Amino acid sequence: MITLAELNKITAEMFPSTHVTLPKILLAWSKQDVDNELGRVLEDTGLSISTLSMTMSSLVDKPADEDKELLTKCIIQVHGMPVDGWHLLKILVDTPGHRVTRAMIASGLNLNALRKKLTEYKSLPKVNVMAQHLHSMPAEENSIKKYGRDLIELAGEGIFDELCDREDVNRLIEVLMKKQKGNAVITGNAGVGKTALVELLAKRIVNNQIPDPLKDVKLFEISMGKLVAGTIYRGQFEKRMEELVEAAKACKPVILFIDEMHLIWGAGRAEGSPMDAANMLKPVLARGEIRVIGATTVEEYHQYIRKDEALARRFEELKLEEPSPELVVKMVSKQAVGLSAHHKIEISTEIIVKAIELADRYISNKFQPDKSVDLLDSSCVYVVSNGGTFIKEEDIINCVARQTGKNIAILQGDDRKSLQLLSKNLQKQIVGQNHAVDKIVETIIYRRQGIGATERNLGTFLFSGSTGVGKTELARILAREFFNGTHKLLHVDLAEYNGSDAINKLIGAGAGFVGHEKEGVLTGFLHTQTNGVLLFDELEKASKEIIELLLGMIDNGRICSAKGEVLDTRECIIIATTNSINKKNLNREQVGFGNTKESPDMMEMLSGYFPKELLGRFDELILFNELGTNELKAILKLRIDEAVERLEKKNIILKFEEGELISKLLEGLKRSKTGARGIARLLEKRILQPIAMAMLMRDDNSKPMTFDLNHNALEIVGI
Repeated sequence: MITLAELNKITAEMFPSTHVTLPKILLAWSKQDVDNELGRVLEDTGLSISTLSMTMSSLVDKPADEDKELLTKCIIQVHGMPVDGWHLLKILVDTPGHRVTRAMIASGLNLNALRKKLTEYKSLPKVNVMAQHLHSMPAEENSIKKYGRDLIELAGEGIFDELCDREDVNRLIEVLMKKQKGNAVITGNAGVGKTALVELLAKRIVNNQIPDPLKDVKLFEISMGKLVAGTIYRGQFEKRMEELVEAAKACKPVILFIDEMHLIWGAGRAEGSPMDAANMLKPVLARGEIRVIGATTVEEYHQYIRKDEALARRFEELKLEEPSPELVVKMVSKQAVGLSAHHKIEISTEIIVKAIELADRYISNKFQPDKSVDLLDSSCVYVVSNGGTFIKEEDIINCVARQTGKNIAILQGDDRKSLQLLSKNLQKQIVGQNHAVDKIVETIIYRRQGIGATERNLGTFLFSGSTGVGKTELARILAREFFNGTHKLLHVDLAEYNGSDAINKLIGAGAGFVGHEKEGVLTGFLHTQTNGVLLFDELEKASKEIIELLLGMIDNGRICSAKGEVLDTRECIIIATTNSINKKNLNREQVGFGNTKESPDMMEMLSGYFPKELLGRFDELILFNELGTNELKAILKLRIDEAVERLEKKNIILKFEEGELISKLLEGLKRSKTGARGIARLLEKRILQPIAMAMLMRDDNSKPMTFDLNHNALEIVGI
């Protein structure tokens, strides 16, 4: 029976400069019924050819989305084989509620009679449709199809009907119509629609929506993998390339489309020989004997194609950017029709818009429209797997969370409770800095609820103060309490990053530089962790390049690696620390410890050390208090309690008078002048190391032990 591709061609000729629709296809078929196939099928069904023609004429000027959905469903059900008129009639019979089927029934069609006639027609012996098509094709076209696919044929079958038209196709057409350099290379990031642009060109050719010079052009996609596959010996690849080029020249007008075009550079090259696919194409491209469209990423274009000037000058680069937000909605909506038919699930316009919004916010390493379509597809699978019939907002959110590992900004249950308790938990462990904890928690709660700017990090803070007041410790505790583990903390000591190669250590080295194969410290963390605390210690020692990196990261929540990959930091908390100013060097009459008369102007004080442009981008500039005797005693008590708890797990019991022990340790701490930073080392030196040595001298450490620390004496009592 006549194929859908042939029906599309007939319809395009009958209705030039308009879109091909289902009623137009049936009307065109009824007007040009080759070999009376349609007439024989409709015989004795109550619907004649002339009645069908009149019925479809009344629907031609009333296009409907359900017509596109039915055609899409028909193509999907055939599983990639050529669709013909039988499939079209069968899907109409199986969809009695469709407006076209209802109109045919109203005109006298007996649906059961047509179903029976279709069954009888299918049982008649037939030759293979695809084999018959290939046999009828010119030998040259067969030679091309061995290494690729016929995009015009696929467009005629409606395979590309889900693609939304875009203005960039006009730019491509203009390049192809040029007398010189009539070859295009489409460059752009993965997922922006480079291949789809060529498929749209095929769709326009089939629908006769193209200038006259390109109306009869043939368009084939060539697979470099098929060309190279099995070419073991010298000369085999060259022979295939020659066969392909000669076939293309004989099939004029023809355009060859090479996806992943950078693969032609070096393809088929034998050791010691410069001949590859690129060098074999250069002469025929220079003479204008064939036209070629290539597609590749910007990076690969410059790495492989652009550096070969003889090859690059035969092409005009067509840069394809991410589509505008309005076009993304149209493109994803088109794709959603096919997803809905495939998964047999409802996808509303509101869900499409929500998927685009969430993909833009949380999936930063991919590009539109691909990432939104992929998210919708995953959501369909998720819903169908759970027995649902339509996608809800929470289904999309769950899929984003599973794909990215990120918390989505809708607080429920345990999330709310953990945020409410965060301030209290931090203040228990960080002594004397309640004002710092309050500012941090307020910012995180505000950002976590998703009511602020979407391009900012969860929080960005600059901690200033003396050594040992708890700046680094607060970052560590925050990672543990808010992100459930200190593995979520990246500690970058900027004293180690002030050389000329400092930026390379963080984001990796560019191609061609020493160490380019190694991962940067910062980019490596972001590849493995989707959220966490990024701590940049001693900011005053940072190089100019690192300051510029921080400017971009704090401003828009993203960084770019040396390889050009965009990484997202919007689910991270960024903390920088500095010792540049502290409470000691402030005027105590104006800013007294514990009795602040006037808030210090942090921006003014720090601007002598850092650019105001950087300072203005932090959410909070926080000056840490100096720790007095009471604060140091409280921290000592915390650390002693932690040590006691660890030792008890090993059947080791400490006996001591708390006040006396803390006083003795405090004396040693004041002599060392290290502040709270020296407490851990002091406990090790004065208590834990002597205990370890005492345990070493015992013959049997399996029994519980008691260590008496009273009166500065370390005595062991076996139990």
